[in-house]
Amino acid sequence: MFRNILVPLDGSPFSEQALPRALAIARRSGGALHLVTVAEDNGPEAESPGEKGAARERDGQLQAAEAYLSAVAKRIPKGAEGEGEVEVTTHALPAGGVVSTLLAELTDHPQDLVVMTTHGRGPLERTWIGSVADGLIRQAPCPVLLLHPDQEGKEGGGTEPREQADAEAGEEGAPFPVAEPFRHLVAPLDRSPLGAAALDLAAGMAELDGAQLTLLHVVPTPPGGAFPYLIGNWREERATPELAKGAEEDLARAAETVAGRGVTATTEIRTLEPPVKGILKTIEDRGADLLVMSTRGRGGVERLMLGSVADKVVRSSPVPVLVFRPVGEG
Repeated sequence: MFRNILVPLDGSPFSEQALPRALAIARRSGGALHLVTVAEDNGPEAESPGEKGAARERDGQLQAAEAYLSAVAKRIPKGAEGEGEVEVTTHALPAGGVVSTLLAELTDHPQDLVVMTTHGRGPLERTWIGSVADGLIRQAPCPVLLLHPDQEGKEGGGTEPREQADAEAGEEGAPFPVAEPFRHLVAPLDRSPLGAAALDLAAGMAELDGAQLTLLHVVPTPPGGAFPYLIGNWREERATPELAKGAEEDLARAAETVAGRGVTATTEIRTLEPPVKGILKTIEDRGADLLVMSTRGRGGVERLMLGSVADKVVRSSPVPVLVFRPVGEG
């Protein structure tokens, strides 16, 4: 399911902290890593030494980017005994808009997964990973796994201050560690085809890592227009049991589906909670270490937490987030 994995890097050790997790997934899936970076853009203030000089400058930028990726690739460790070696390819992309350049790369070289940190810093204080993450989860044609490096423990740089983590992760020649498998995933579902589309992705990751899976539905407080003949607590008492019962039946069917793939799934219904709070509380209560969610859901009483709420969850989740945007949604 995750045979081709793209890792965008910005030249900083901070962005490289996505590699232990990407390497772990590639090893277990028998997949390959595709490392990319966008060449440095000197901007409009750079000197314009003429057409030939500009071409030499662009070539020099690409060569520097290629040299950086080559050095990173050499730090990918060989497979352990009995394991296949992970194939690693690199591609330095010409300077330009980073999101559009990466999207073009994903079009030219389709991938099954993007793994990246949500912030990064280059040697010139470049900080494109944060905005790039936002752009990719909205437009990428494949799932995106977003990591905050302090979520990955020592294998991804630890919880040390960023400067210390950068220094340790950037130790010249040091091989990248391999992240431990995920143990427990939470997947919010919203009773719609778009919400359910994330189920296969969650089951695939749980199957790969041998992880447990919690299927979640949050029943929010119904809006006043849903039951206009009821007010206040009466409206909640009438709507909540009906919505919870339907969600419970849907989650039970979903759990049966993933059980056929050897994945152990439990279900949870949370009622009358703000969606973001319900998701984050479930992660805490279950001791989960990965959240899997789609980026769109439907509106009205049965909307999930998934559409506009995804932004808030990505920014506040204490664990990595695997985000899936169904094709045709944006």
